Amino acid sequence: MTTGRKTKAITFDIKDRGRTYTGQDRSNVDVKSMIDKINSKETQEMVKTGSLIGYWGHQIRQRFGMFPPETAIVDGKLIRLEASAKTIELSATKDGLVTHRQEFFANEAGEFAMKQYQANAAAFSTAARYKEQMGKLFTTLVGGFDLVWQPNFVANAGDGQLFDGLF
Repeated sequence: MTTGRKTKAITFDIKDRGRTYTGQDRSNVDVKSMIDKINSKETQEMVKTGSLIGYWGHQIRQRFGMFPPETAIVDGKLIRLEASAKTIELSATKDGLVTHRQEFFANEAGEFAMKQYQANAAAFSTAARYKEQMGKLFTTLVGGFDLVWQPNFVANAGDGQLFDGLF
């Protein structure tokens, strides 16, 4: 459940998606690089400054990049790309347990996302950038957590996030 606009601590295991037949296989992700990037000074500074933000769905990042602009021109019209939440805590243990907390913004996107989350209709999903080397994906950037309907990691479904959209 949420406390006000903040989620409880959400924990998931990078090595166990909780799925057998659906979702994306992530066995090619280098776990150590993900842990190192989550705990890096750069990512932790983003958390501390409130700069690790998330959106409703991954589509904004897919279209406008990992760190989208505040506005964009779509079909000749200027639109706001409104974030829905920010990461307020984030850490990873050496064995791959990731824990994070989110705070929903008091804006239209945040209200919608918070209602979906509270209704157990959506869960958080990691947005990260990777580089491929020798068949493995090494994490180069953690961009935030977006709220999605079909998270790839389901161990915390119902009140939490689970790792989904690894870019």
